[in-house]
Amino acid sequence: MTHGHGLKTLLSLIVATQLVLMPVSFALKIEIQKDMKLRENTDGSMERVGLLKRGSIVEIPDQYVVKKNGKPDLELTLNNWLKTAGEHRAAGFKSDGAGQYSYDGEHSEFFFPIRVTGPAPGSTIRDGHQNNQQFIALKFLARKGAALVVSDDAVVESRPTPAALPASPARNSGADTLEAKNPCSTGVCSQPSDVSTPVRNLISALSPALSAAESRSRQIFKRTTNDLDHVNSNFENSCGFDLSEFTPILKEQARSRGVPAEVLMGLLTQESSGRCYVLNSETDKTQSVGLFQINSLSTKIPRCTNAEKNVLRNLGSASRLATGPRCLENPLVNLQESIRILTSMKTTLVSGRNGFDEAQLSDTDLWRLVASSYNGGARWALQAKKDLEEFNRSNGTNLSAYKWEDLRLFYLRRWLNRDSQQSLFGSNNHGRSKENSIANLSYAENIVGRSSTATYRPGLSHLWRPSVGE
Repeated sequence: MTHGHGLKTLLSLIVATQLVLMPVSFALKIEIQKDMKLRENTDGSMERVGLLKRGSIVEIPDQYVVKKNGKPDLELTLNNWLKTAGEHRAAGFKSDGAGQYSYDGEHSEFFFPIRVTGPAPGSTIRDGHQNNQQFIALKFLARKGAALVVSDDAVVESRPTPAALPASPARNSGADTLEAKNPCSTGVCSQPSDVSTPVRNLISALSPALSAAESRSRQIFKRTTNDLDHVNSNFENSCGFDLSEFTPILKEQARSRGVPAEVLMGLLTQESSGRCYVLNSETDKTQSVGLFQINSLSTKIPRCTNAEKNVLRNLGSASRLATGPRCLENPLVNLQESIRILTSMKTTLVSGRNGFDEAQLSDTDLWRLVASSYNGGARWALQAKKDLEEFNRSNGTNLSAYKWEDLRLFYLRRWLNRDSQQSLFGSNNHGRSKENSIANLSYAENIVGRSSTATYRPGLSHLWRPSVGE
């Protein structure tokens, strides 16, 4: 491990990008300067157990603190923290110390042990794990010989988009705004079927929301279409066999339940990028598991134990999945649960007096609504339909819940103040949070596409159709 000027430069880069270090009494505290996933060492792999929001305070464990003249020394402690991390892996130790570990099946990074002392608002730690030894990853670190260095390779580079795919738009760093040259910044990122004055006023009022939705959609589209280049390798590396072995099973399961195979492949790409053992802890303290990120609240099937995961990894063939453990990380079980949830959401959307009339929905609009419900529940699609119908009654307009460009406006009511919501939609004040409404629109449109806009982007299902469609 190198010391001196080179390491000081490394430490300054780490501090600048992710952490602020604050020596306090006999503890060395770190203030997180970006959202970071909290993980634990489970069977030699780093499993996510929570999320630390920016501003959270953690401590370097006492065993890494080096004192000078009876007080913790910042530079010596940081050197020891980094150096010990390298030595643990170099010596082949499998202890709970710091070091290079894998996560999500096939990735590796340097993870460092910490103790959470002040989680910022919005942080989550899975129940029962608050007092365990936990780790954070310093994403910009990599090994070079005996040293830890900042590496450009630590950040996944976007591979060139295949010629068959449309060019990906540039990522916009603003969450709620777009550059002035983008027409959506003036609120025209919507093309409803009714262009009467009340509708134009509604679009004007929702202009910030429409711009934010467009910005988010560009980011999601860029990320997931780049992910298409990696789905095959991700699947093989994490699942233990080639995706081409799994797709015939997926197509047969989809056909038997009336679900488009390309929609399933779009979900797989967006949810996990083809990784069988992805585990995410959600803000509501539930977990989302596997290829299709099945949420623990939406299934009765348990997660796989470590022993069951090892059995699955050693099957070596998709054809043998049916003989493997019936648990969520099993790709076949995860697929079946995804199909069950999709068909259940579809039934909910088209049932009852207040549901959609399936005969009036195009296949594209139907599965876009189903994708929206898979991500956030059918309630919000049905609520948007109700709000649209109330808006028509109150304003004499002729918008249609069976036209996506009309309906999507009513996903965004919480972007209006309370008085505007009541005047435009009636006394019912139910609505999703701003963040969730934008995320859900982007999710549904990225899966199934959105064609009625000047910023046309095909959905992932459209891009998968040539290889898995009938």
